[in-house]
Amino acid sequence: MGKRIVSALATAGVLGLAVGGFAVAEHGKGDRGEKRMERAAALDANANGQIERSEIEAGQAARFAAIDTNGDGGLSMAELDAHREAKRAERRARPGSCRGSMRCPISHHPGASTGEHPGRPQR
Repeated sequence: MGKRIVSALATAGVLGLAVGGFAVAEHGKGDRGEKRMERAAALDANANGQIERSEIEAGQAARFAAIDTNGDGGLSMAELDAHREAKRAERRARPGSCRGSMRCPISHHPGASTGEHPGRPQR
């Protein structure tokens, strides 16, 4: 049962990325649209303009294998927790990663000396 839930969540996440990426890319929403278009194009392995089931499954298998650190074919809670923490650390290491956080040290953001902050509206 647990493996089915993890598989369903992974499928939903990959499909959400794919569908959202194409939908936003078509409307061209600036940098976000460009990044999503790049992610959608990366999923479209055969470059036919569509993301096919086999492409989704290949991406899922690669992601699953990366999370399954002991290679036993299943994801334990420890592996899922470790993956989540690794992703969280990656996000925190990016410049401007604490957007919207009141605990964000402004000094670590580019443009901090000019008073610009990506997480706060300009007045």
